[in-house]
Amino acid sequence: MSGTFRWQSPILVALGCAAPGLAFAQSSEPGLRTVEANLPAQTPAPTPAPARPTPRIEVAPRAPSSHVFEAYRIYADSATSFRIAGGIGALVVAASTAGAGIYANAHDDDGFGTALLVTGGVVAGIGALSLVLPSEAERVAKANGVDRVTAPTAEQEQTLAAEWARIAREARSARHLGAGIGFVLSGASFVLAGVYAASNGIDDDTQAWVVPSLLVSGGAFASGGLATLMMQSPAETSYAAFRVASAKPGASGGVSSLRLGAARLPNGGWVGFVGNF
Repeated sequence: MSGTFRWQSPILVALGCAAPGLAFAQSSEPGLRTVEANLPAQTPAPTPAPARPTPRIEVAPRAPSSHVFEAYRIYADSATSFRIAGGIGALVVAASTAGAGIYANAHDDDGFGTALLVTGGVVAGIGALSLVLPSEAERVAKANGVDRVTAPTAEQEQTLAAEWARIAREARSARHLGAGIGFVLSGASFVLAGVYAASNGIDDDTQAWVVPSLLVSGGAFASGGLATLMMQSPAETSYAAFRVASAKPGASGGVSSLRLGAARLPNGGWVGFVGNF
C-alpha cells in the first residue's frame, strides 16, 4: 500500500496545484459572472435639484404725465404778476386823477374837480382790491395745491385741467359780453351824436364839442369792442397752448381768427371776412 500511495501522491499534488488555475480559467470565460469580495459599495452621485426660476415682477408702466401742474403754475404766476401790475397802475391813475381834481377845485371849477376826485377814489378802490384779492386763477391754484404737489396723480391732473377749462370758458364768455357792451355803447354814442347834431334846442358852442366828443367815443367803443372780440384773454391763450403742447384732441382751443377775402366777379367784385371768435 505504501508503494501505491507514493505513486499516486505526485499525481494528487499535481492535480492540487492545477485546481486553482482551472478555477481561474473558468471564472474568466465569457458569459460567467465574477464576484469580487471585500470591495466598497459604489454610491451613486446625488442628482442636483433643478434651479427654481426667479419670479418676474411685472410693473405696469405709468401713463405719461400731461404736465398740467407745471403749465398751470406758469399761468398762475403770470396772473399774479398781471394782477399786481394792474393794481399799481390803477393806483397811479387814481393819484393823477385826484391831483387833477384838487387842481380844478383850487381854480374855482368845483363841479369838474369833484367829478375827478370821485373818479380817482373809485379807481383807487379798484386798484386796492386788485392788490388784495387774488384772481380766479390763483384761487384754483391754491385749492389744487399747485405750489405744494410735486408728483400729482392722474386724478389730480384731470381735476386741474377741468378747472382750467372752466376758467377759459368763463373768460371767453366775459370777453364776448364785454365786446357786446362796447358795440352797444358805440351805437349809443353815434345815435346821440346824430341827435345833438340835428337838435335845434342846443346852442352852437355845445354842439361844437359835444358832437365830436360823442363821435370819438363811439369810435373808441367800437374799436375796443372789436379788439376785445378778436383778442383772446390770457386764460384762453394759456389753456389753448397747454392743449396744443399736450396733444389733446381739438387742441386749437378756439383760437380767434379773422380772414379777409376778396374775389373778382364777372359783373363786379366781392369782399368779405370770416371770423372765428
